[in-house]
Amino acid sequence: TSSSLGKLQKPNKEETIIGFTHTSVPLKRPHCVVIMSSVLEDVPTECIAATGNGIEYAEFSCLYPQMEPFYTEFEKKYDPVPVLNWMLSHQYAPILACTLYGLFIVVGRALMKDANAWNWRRILAVWNLSLSLFSWIGMFRTLPHLIHNLSTMSLRDNLCSDPETTYGSGSSGLWVQLFVLSKFPELFDTFFIVIHKKPLIFLHWYHHIT
Repeated sequence: TSSSLGKLQKPNKEETIIGFTHTSVPLKRPHCVVIMSSVLEDVPTECIAATGNGIEYAEFSCLYPQMEPFYTEFEKKYDPVPVLNWMLSHQYAPILACTLYGLFIVVGRALMKDANAWNWRRILAVWNLSLSLFSWIGMFRTLPHLIHNLSTMSLRDNLCSDPETTYGSGSSGLWVQLFVLSKFPELFDTFFIVIHKKPLIFLHWYHHIT
């Protein structure tokens, strides 16, 4: 089994999938094989790990040892598969969230029509600051990996390779997944508009729903 910062077993089978060469290595887990993409051919073995789906990826922080102290062990070994599987088995979650969001807009604006506007300016400032800090941290975590991919991989590999291999696992994968999931709490942006009785334009709620 390949693991973070550990050596891989010797490949025993090669196969070509949509133009890319992959190497299959049996895992101890039944019905699961490690799939190594050709984009990992020049990556040091000790920097290759595998997700719960058996997809191998290169941990960015391991590729640049000078940056590794700034990454936590949780980030470096993050496996996106459990959350991905949960989302696949709960596909109603975003539909339910958007439905409740739309109902809140209608009901909330009706309740606030004859009420006084709330004064939650400080809470709104803290909320916006927290979202801004989250975005900055996410950028600092993913931008170096993006630059690495653009400078070491072909355009075809950047656009067509499995994202679980190129950027969706490990430290970068954690922040990419957090960005996706952040769309749920960001729905609360509209709450502050409603309680402060500010104009709610089409672009705002359409952006959040879509």
